[in-house]
Amino acid sequence: MRRPLRQIFAASAAKFACMAVGIALGLLLCRTAVLWQAQLDLGRYATQLLRLGEEAAAETQRVLREANASPVPFCSDADIARLRALAFRSRYIKGVGRLREGMLACSGTLGRLPAPLALPPPSLTGPAGLRIHSGISLAMAPQLQATVIQSGNASVVMGTDIYGGVVPAPFGYTVAVADRDAGRIVRGWGDELDLPASAVLQGGALNAGGFLYRSACSPQVALCAVTRISVAEALARAHTAFWLFGVLGGALALAAVQLGVMLWGRQQPLERRLRRAIRQGGLTVVYQPIVDLHSGAAVGAEALVRWRNEQGLPISAEVFVKVAEDRGFIGEITRFVLRDALGELGAMLQRVPGFRINVNVAPSDITESWLLDELRRNLRAARVPPGQIGLELTERSTAERAVAVDAIARLRQAGHRVYIDDFGTGYSSLSYLNELNVDALKIDRSFTRTVRPGAEAPSIVPQIVEMARALNLDVVVEGIETAGQAEYFRAMGGQIRGQGRYFAHPMNARDLLAWVYARRPPAPAPAAAP
Repeated sequence: MRRPLRQIFAASAAKFACMAVGIALGLLLCRTAVLWQAQLDLGRYATQLLRLGEEAAAETQRVLREANASPVPFCSDADIARLRALAFRSRYIKGVGRLREGMLACSGTLGRLPAPLALPPPSLTGPAGLRIHSGISLAMAPQLQATVIQSGNASVVMGTDIYGGVVPAPFGYTVAVADRDAGRIVRGWGDELDLPASAVLQGGALNAGGFLYRSACSPQVALCAVTRISVAEALARAHTAFWLFGVLGGALALAAVQLGVMLWGRQQPLERRLRRAIRQGGLTVVYQPIVDLHSGAAVGAEALVRWRNEQGLPISAEVFVKVAEDRGFIGEITRFVLRDALGELGAMLQRVPGFRINVNVAPSDITESWLLDELRRNLRAARVPPGQIGLELTERSTAERAVAVDAIARLRQAGHRVYIDDFGTGYSSLSYLNELNVDALKIDRSFTRTVRPGAEAPSIVPQIVEMARALNLDVVVEGIETAGQAEYFRAMGGQIRGQGRYFAHPMNARDLLAWVYARRPPAPAPAAAP
């Protein structure tokens, strides 16, 4: 029956509303991520500026110290040449001069001045008597302003482009000289700074006046570096990301709605759909070969049940098997696997007498009388002896000792080999394994994964193998995926069999037949007639 238009419109409106919310959340997430990344960039640039400033400060102190220790007469030709050489060998200093009574008397760049040049009062007095003059117009280039630092009777002119290229557009920066005791800063390089000194000296991330700031102060020298970018510019750099996040947010929200509707609609009828799949042949059986590790011959295969829903999507066996166990109809799946396996592989089992198909049996199955009846009926129809159908029981199946011992005895008396599947996964049947009187152990894949070439093998693996040998049990190793793992277990000697993707993935009956026949030894040639 068709839904009323009102319901259709309501459902569509709900989807569009969820999509709008998803777009909004995507944009908000993108904005947060972009601003967070901008703060990271600001922090990185501030650190680079500070590192450069510390190098320049160290060089400045060295040059001032050497200039003040000049051994030649004040402002002599030799002194001026020496000042010029100091500047030439420096990376961050453009000029070195001499002071008399606080006024510039000569420099390596200007030579001897006709009249001493007075400088304005220092902008800030730093440690060890350093006098910092900010924004001084250069005599040779009045349009340029530089930072001049004086100590004793020497002065240096710092380069105006010390930090050029460190901070790319649209980021801005300021490097300031700091007087922490007085709580003052003086801009030395970069842009004018519209932040209080206390905020700069405190350091860290700031967000003020539509700008993001990052301040970092050196613990070694009296310098602070501040980087900034406007929020609008930071967001504009990521306009493509905004489109992508918006579209992705909307798509994810819509997908979440669809998934929620699908899960809500299918959660309840899973049991019903599984029962229908069993009745209508919706389940399939695949087979994963078991090989002899020494000869490489295929000696058997484990039958595994698979289910794809009406949309062709695979449903995990762990999920639907548990549903069947909890609801009490796991026996129907076991019956299906027995019928399907013997129906598909009965002829091959007749031709290859040593080959065995293993079927998993649920804990609730082993005490049921129908299990042996079903086995006899299907074996009789396929004309296959009982020994070619092995039964795999989990350790959970053997948790109740008395029940398990009796059930296993009946299965073995009927001619079937019994395996303990996933051995070592936590049910402590080890203490009474001898009483169970099974035929073989299947070592769980979790132990196999610990085996790697060149690494020490976990001690539990050889212990399990030795225990199995002491009890005269066969061993099948599950989950072998590499040549190194196969070689590790092969080197243990004895009759050890392996199962895993290294040998073959689970396959359908037709592929299994081809796989098995391809590994059979060639038939001997007929004897010549006398």
